[in-house]
Amino acid sequence: MTEAEEATSTPVDDLESLEERLKPKLFPIVFEKDQTSKFVEEETRIPISKSTCAILVYSLHLACLISRPAEINYNSEVISTISTISWTIYSLMVPGFVILLYHRRGALENSDFIFIPSLSLLWILTIGLIVNGIGTILEVTDPLQWWTTGFLSLAATASMFEIYRVRNLRGPSFEIVFIKTPTLVPIFCILVIFLGIAGPLSFRDSESNTLSLLAILIISITLPFINRGSVFGDNLALYSCALSLMLIHTLSTDNLNGGDIQVEYFFSNEVLSSQDFEILSYNRYSAALGTKAIIPILSLWTGLSLTSTLRIIYPMIYSFVPILLNYSYNQVFERRVSFYASLISVFSWQYYTIMADLVRQGISEVFLLSAFVLISSSESLRMYRLRVFTVPLLAGMVLSHYSIGYVLLPLLWATYIANLFSGVFWTIDSEDENLEMFRQESEEDSDGIMQFTDNVLLDEEGILTMEELQRKVNIRNPVLNFSQLSLATIILLTWHTIAGG
Repeated sequence: MTEAEEATSTPVDDLESLEERLKPKLFPIVFEKDQTSKFVEEETRIPISKSTCAILVYSLHLACLISRPAEINYNSEVISTISTISWTIYSLMVPGFVILLYHRRGALENSDFIFIPSLSLLWILTIGLIVNGIGTILEVTDPLQWWTTGFLSLAATASMFEIYRVRNLRGPSFEIVFIKTPTLVPIFCILVIFLGIAGPLSFRDSESNTLSLLAILIISITLPFINRGSVFGDNLALYSCALSLMLIHTLSTDNLNGGDIQVEYFFSNEVLSSQDFEILSYNRYSAALGTKAIIPILSLWTGLSLTSTLRIIYPMIYSFVPILLNYSYNQVFERRVSFYASLISVFSWQYYTIMADLVRQGISEVFLLSAFVLISSSESLRMYRLRVFTVPLLAGMVLSHYSIGYVLLPLLWATYIANLFSGVFWTIDSEDENLEMFRQESEEDSDGIMQFTDNVLLDEEGILTMEELQRKVNIRNPVLNFSQLSLATIILLTWHTIAGG
């Protein structure tokens, strides 16, 4: 290897080993003692290239673009099923995935994918506001159609992905990190979801709740004794259990269960009937776009009835909450404690009864907990670039529910004031301290193979040195500061003054 090649390759080649040696200080991930060595030995990375990613994204765009008009023209059950599945996958996954790819140059990893559902919902909310706003300006009485919102969304996500595709990338689009999971885990997940669907259907046909009780019994008794293998196995089990319990509640009758959800249905159906949000009306539900925007648009795109959207699609969205909780808990507690704390939330009666009844609050909680994931991941370098989404996610929370902001913002203000008086600030160490720590760790290299340089290349676009990273974080850190809280308060008061009177 020539001297020029060594000069250019050494920082990049040695960055992974540098980060690995500094993990105890910059990446405090806690594992169970008996699983730490297993984690390293059994980890498998599968890179997905940009071309493969393009085939997947554009194929799904094409399926959505063709299947829905074909369904309307030919009225075929097969085409209708393909359209529903295609638009469901697109609605809940593709926008968030494209936003993440567009936002960073390096390869995505498992931790990035946790934001896909919330970013996709935020995208749907934004598309609805844009179309409704343009319709109001142009004096169109019914702007919210499946093709106006759907075609605009398809064109926008395809354009964003094309901009990303023509970039000169330094690696694959994303890497799927697999850690060996026991075969029993996917079998358990498939079984509980099957029972969660078959149980209420059996109850509706024969008034027998045996399968539903069997699903609850299996979740409550067998899950704590199953070896899940890794955090991925934990999340897979949590989502399956949460979805099963939600479906047992929502599918147990042909109609909707609960009182609040009847009101949610009324206002969502009103939007579908008038094809307009009517934000300026004096009803407080005008300020709940979780009810008046996200749910109606999902119904328009998937072709499902509003009842089916509330009973099937919404449980698929809200069942992601335990995974968000588990990720946040893992930043503070060991893996076992985090898992059982998240599992307890699934078994609380509020989860599968009240939250199945409060759709607007459930959607706003997905936004809120996604923002908390970013806040709690203050010591992960990969999360710093994603922190730009903190304020949009909190804004989505405010727009989705008309009252949750009045509960949360006073709490955040009180926390900020308490930290201010106690001298505790939610920021990372100064750049000088971290830089000195890097120098000390580099000087401890006994072989002298890796020489520390101030030009430590990071796997991010536009951030080339550690000093630049620290400076950007300290200036634009959207965790808990006066400017961000003031902006959130202004947004809340302005929105609730305009919408709902």
